Amino acid sequence: MRFLRRRAVPVPAAPPPSFGPWLLRHFARGEATAEMTFSRLERVCSNAGSVLCGAAYANPEALIASGEIGATLASEAALVAKRTGDGFRACLADRQHTVITWPWDHMATRVAWEASRNSEQSEETVGRRLCDIGAAYAVRHRQQLATALDLWRQVTAGLKPGAGSATTPGLEEMGNQLLVAFEAEQAPI
Repeated sequence: MRFLRRRAVPVPAAPPPSFGPWLLRHFARGEATAEMTFSRLERVCSNAGSVLCGAAYANPEALIASGEIGATLASEAALVAKRTGDGFRACLADRQHTVITWPWDHMATRVAWEASRNSEQSEETVGRRLCDIGAAYAVRHRQQLATALDLWRQVTAGLKPGAGSATTPGLEEMGNQLLVAFEAEQAPI
């Protein structure tokens, strides 16, 4: 009569903590992303995305959960790369009237738009999506990200003339520091 016994249905394990949601909480400063307007969510995603791109550039293995990038994420990363390239070309063509748009701005707009459209703005969902796209972009379009990070370093150094680059950490350094803090917080005591 063993065939009449029900087997226990395994409970799906919760996904491991992700750097993306942790970063969103950090930049949201206590405000729930589910209650943010689109523009506020986009700004928080952009801020988190800039540091995330730095961390992904410095340590991509730490942010790619499965070790490989699927076709959907590769497509999203390619879209970010295309929009970034188009934006940089437009900026070079008309320096007087064009604003630089960074790769993390493109990621933020995409992720915030999807979240708002789908009415799914939780830190977990938005943060994981941002982290997945950022990590895929950092791996697939590493050279473009290196150029963007270098340009970012030059722009921020120009904001404080005479301060030198020693006082202004790059996004790679800031991202790596926050990634280390996240990992330390997740480590068992």
